[in-house]
Amino acid sequence: MQRWIIGAACVGMVASASSAQCVWGSFDASRINYAGGVLSTGSNFVTLRGLITGGGGTLAAGTSELTSAYLAGVSVFFTSLLTNNEVPLSASEQAALQAWVASGGTLIVTADIFNLPGYNSFTSFLGVTNYVSISHQGSGPVINAHPLTAGVATMSYNTNATFSIPASALTLANDALGNRYSAVMDPATGFAGPGRLFIVGDHNMLTETLINANLTLATNMVAWACDAPSICYADCEGDGDLDVFDFLCFQGAFANQDPYADCEQDGDWDVFDFLCFQGLFANGCD
Repeated sequence: MQRWIIGAACVGMVASASSAQCVWGSFDASRINYAGGVLSTGSNFVTLRGLITGGGGTLAAGTSELTSAYLAGVSVFFTSLLTNNEVPLSASEQAALQAWVASGGTLIVTADIFNLPGYNSFTSFLGVTNYVSISHQGSGPVINAHPLTAGVATMSYNTNATFSIPASALTLANDALGNRYSAVMDPATGFAGPGRLFIVGDHNMLTETLINANLTLATNMVAWACDAPSICYADCEGDGDLDVFDFLCFQGAFANQDPYADCEQDGDWDVFDFLCFQGLFANGCD
């Protein structure tokens, strides 16, 4: 079953990932290890912010908590360097994140050598887990072709982590020691989506410390994150038509408690989700 989804439905529509409306979300300083590491304001992301805005994207103010309401307003969520407290996302944050990815959100995880439980809580529902600190510095080879790696031969890093991935993900690069360093999950890798994941093992590679060495990758990442087509929540089957089969598709997803079928994004699967879907179906697709 193929499902095309664009929104947080009744709570609000996920921002379109077209380059002109691509909105990047992130945590504020309360959840990031240092002030310079806040994507929207930090001194360590000046160049990356320039790439985002130069490509027509915008930056949302950082948030202290992942909620359905916050995620409904962004197309991309960027983790940066999480606080060094070894604390994962709360259950409610994980539920909101999972529903958002199921609704077409693009997640960019920049792992590092600490708060591995935090990064694991961002990706374990996608099958990306078993984070291990490597703490190596160097440059590793790109091993698979993908739009993210176009024109990229190596990825430079400064203290990194590695992780395991599911069959629906693609390893993009290893570190110099042969450990997995970067991976992607999107339709090209066999991931059903419609959300997407890009993960690297070191947040420094996209900061002022190393972004010049990784500039082509960073440019590709911004373009990739913002090139998702506009898609329609009510077209559950993803065939471009709204018909009875979309209702049957939604009913099946609801029965399986698929995050997609939590149309209201309140963590419950109930009659209000059916009413929410019905309303969106009646509104049609642009």
